[in-house]
Amino acid sequence: MALHQKLEARQTTIPAPLIINPIQQWDGIDGIWSTFSARLGTPPQSVRLLISTKGWQTEVNGPTSCTNLPSNCSDARGKLFDLSKSSSWQNFNGSKNVDGSNNFNFYSLASGGQFPPSPLATYGFDSVGLGETDAKGPTLDGQVVAEINVQDKSHYLGTFGISYLGTKVGSGSRPSFLRTLLDKNLIPSLSWGYAVGANYRLKQSVGSLIFGGYDTSLFTNNSLTFSMAAAGERMLLVSLRSIILSESSTSNTTSLLPSAVFSLVDSAIPGIWLPPAACSAFEAALGLTFDNATQLYLVNDDLHSNLTARNLNFTFYLGDDKKGDTIRIVLPYDSFDQMASPPFLTNNSTKPMRYFPLFRAQNDQQYTLGRVFLQEAYIIANYERRTFFVYQRVFDPLAQSLVIPIPPINATYSNNTIALSSPPSDNSSRSLAAGAIAGITVAIVIIFLILVIVVAFFSRRWPFRIHEALEKESEPLEDPPEPNEFFEEPPPPLISPDGAVAEPSSYFALDKPAARRPIGADRHAEMESPSPRIGSTLFSPVSGMSSPSELPSPRPAHELPGDDLNYPQLKGDESRSYNVLRRGSKKSTQSGKSSLSLSKTE
Repeated sequence: MALHQKLEARQTTIPAPLIINPIQQWDGIDGIWSTFSARLGTPPQSVRLLISTKGWQTEVNGPTSCTNLPSNCSDARGKLFDLSKSSSWQNFNGSKNVDGSNNFNFYSLASGGQFPPSPLATYGFDSVGLGETDAKGPTLDGQVVAEINVQDKSHYLGTFGISYLGTKVGSGSRPSFLRTLLDKNLIPSLSWGYAVGANYRLKQSVGSLIFGGYDTSLFTNNSLTFSMAAAGERMLLVSLRSIILSESSTSNTTSLLPSAVFSLVDSAIPGIWLPPAACSAFEAALGLTFDNATQLYLVNDDLHSNLTARNLNFTFYLGDDKKGDTIRIVLPYDSFDQMASPPFLTNNSTKPMRYFPLFRAQNDQQYTLGRVFLQEAYIIANYERRTFFVYQRVFDPLAQSLVIPIPPINATYSNNTIALSSPPSDNSSRSLAAGAIAGITVAIVIIFLILVIVVAFFSRRWPFRIHEALEKESEPLEDPPEPNEFFEEPPPPLISPDGAVAEPSSYFALDKPAARRPIGADRHAEMESPSPRIGSTLFSPVSGMSSPSELPSPRPAHELPGDDLNYPQLKGDESRSYNVLRRGSKKSTQSGKSSLSLSKTE
């Protein structure tokens, strides 16, 4: 880049944060949760979805999810999406056969992950919009949609993924909803702020979702920055140092976590998954009994009255790693006071039953802080800087919303103004070049005059001195030194301005298995970026713009647990590692149809 281009920067306006308002609706069979309205297909079909902080696709229930079930099933599951009624639906292979007969469309759900087995779903592309109407949220075409057609209790409500990860399909790829918003210049950066909502607070405090910003009125600030883990969908990983139980009526405290563990923050999961030893500590401190028939900690009326009267608080201490500073998130007993309904409740009961949403993890990949925890937390994710933040949620009925934008990584922030550095226009380049030409002309004239003076000076000296000078001039000159660069070329932004395919580590493949990694191998990579905080101000998620960090090099992704299948080989660059959405086995009958063997043509 020419020097005059480095000296000039143009002020570019970036879009404001995109606020997605939830509907006043509470859904769920494993608790009572705030859902968001979405519109799928053409003409649009309205559904209600949970937000998934780990997911990156839209997963929605199809018509056969309610076959032979009561008439209220569709509404209980947040409404159903029928792809056969959408004129804009396309299968992964580009065909329009909406009957699901093409074997390229069946895959295990991406969100199954650490909790197998994952039900099969029909995958394709369709338009997806957030909000009840176009005026309340954007609609994006060609988004990855999974239609679930099994009666699976773990995916009773559909989910909307807000991760930046994209989906790789064969030799092509599709960006996530978040990435597409950025590519279309609808949000300022690859980031979001999210609150799950709490039904027991402020006469039902609904959730909050902001793309490219966050609401400072919803949380109490702290000074801890979490670095994103290098492993794909497990980026929001925290070190859970301890859980302390306290009662307001006494000074006694009880430790409920024998040792620190790494836990995934995942809003698609209802409860909290901990090691069996920690579950035993909860049982002893609270008088809980594990029900083998339902695999739940059921709570009867007497126990519920006792726990309520004790006025309990559960304090979760979180850190970025096993050592270093911690923050604390305090949950009242009300956070754990949830209702389980059939089919989540599997003891043939037709009525909801109160339960304590604590679950026994089978391995360290299942340690999870789900929606129960997030009711009392506010989380901000900034994928461009590979950082995220967890704050104590604030419930103030008089607080006025104050939304702060999160600028892109190549922006500066000052005086409440965000400026995006960009190259000068063609006109300014030509204008500056003309000035440079004039300057060069003046310099040449000056140099010529100096040479005339030097020649005149030497012409008055002895002949041998003139001869010596001429000999030196005739000697070959050394290579001139490289000109000094006073301005370093700024590193490219994490996200290319033309919406090109993201780094290999940001996509999950649907056609290639990945090698299994040892448990715990997806821990944090070393981060090169400085701490994105400015003191202890509320601008911590948006600071550090002058020193953008690079994404860590891609790591081999772990294979999700499940059936052993033969997969087609990925053509092209075999060095690019991807996570895998496993294709459905043709022996599987979860979907009610046999999935066909897969093959790939050249």
